[in-house]
Amino acid sequence: MKSEDLKELKEFGFELCSLKRSFYSSDIKKAKLLIKQFLKKEKIRFVEEKFTVSKYVPSEGDVYVEDKRIEAITYGGSPISEEEGTAVLWDPEIDGEVDIKGKIVISREGGIPTRQKAEMAEQGGAKALITYIEEIDTLFVGNVGKSPVPVVNVRRSDVQQLIGNKIKVRSKVLKKKAECSNIYFDVGKGPLIYVTAHIDTKPFVYGAIDNGISVVLLLFIARELHRKEEDLFCRYRFLITDCEEFGLEGASFHVQNKPEHAYYAVNLDSVGWHNPAIIYKDAYGYNDEELMDKFLKHIKDFSIDIPFRESRTGVSDHVVFKRKGIKSMFLSSNPFTLRHTDFDTYELVAWNKVEMWHDLLLTFFRRFDRL
Repeated sequence: MKSEDLKELKEFGFELCSLKRSFYSSDIKKAKLLIKQFLKKEKIRFVEEKFTVSKYVPSEGDVYVEDKRIEAITYGGSPISEEEGTAVLWDPEIDGEVDIKGKIVISREGGIPTRQKAEMAEQGGAKALITYIEEIDTLFVGNVGKSPVPVVNVRRSDVQQLIGNKIKVRSKVLKKKAECSNIYFDVGKGPLIYVTAHIDTKPFVYGAIDNGISVVLLLFIARELHRKEEDLFCRYRFLITDCEEFGLEGASFHVQNKPEHAYYAVNLDSVGWHNPAIIYKDAYGYNDEELMDKFLKHIKDFSIDIPFRESRTGVSDHVVFKRKGIKSMFLSSNPFTLRHTDFDTYELVAWNKVEMWHDLLLTFFRRFDRL
């Protein structure tokens, strides 16, 4: 990547990643305006497709031990509730037979998906579920779809003062309705291949790595391909989705009718971190072997090693395409411990990895038909 292009990418990335882009915020509108201005400047025609969603989103929660309040964040989809009980550590993978009836269980975020943990807690008679991040001491902004018990997150450093004590948990969520929109545009001619990245973040966080930098990469790769469009033998549809963080809503809206002649989808989610990975299996099963083999051949040709990893809880826009029978690949960072926390900021972007992904994906798309 040319040094002047990298400088421009960083400057654009700073503008985009300085906005907290939850689907109902004014900041996401500002972010989309930046994107549309970029595309207009490059004379790339685009479509903005609008849709409306209504979601229960995370809010500040409360955990009290005696009269002391512990800061917490309620998971999106958690019921509005107030529960009291004795707090106990609980790992459902190990403590599946432990009596948790009437208790408030505390479990690390990760491993079994939190929604499944909430269901297991409810089946065991627990009153509420509290999670914490084991790797870093901060709050996590999560979503559980629709939980049968209250679910909140606290800092790791607060866990010890809860264990064994009678505590109170207050779960609060907010209902947000908003008009959302995807932005998409085509480059090249021929068989249709999707390149996707979501623009939205969880509430309260900047989401520089998840997923602002992926959007910036998508735009700069598209610009390079557009400048030599006559050399392409495929038509790339670059799709920037909204409301991915609350149920893959943008991608689902876009593919309501399966796009004709769409063969592949390459999804970028959280690629601006230190652990580049090809996610061969996620929460919805295996991703496409043929497409991953193409990419593996490509990176070997350039003597670059990117590991294949499994992500038991991994969910992103490629899932929607996979369900439609479109061969899909999921490129990410794994592990990525900053996800959905206030640590995910522009200052922590791994620019050497961003540059690597840019050059690798640009050449991959240019030679895709020859792999």
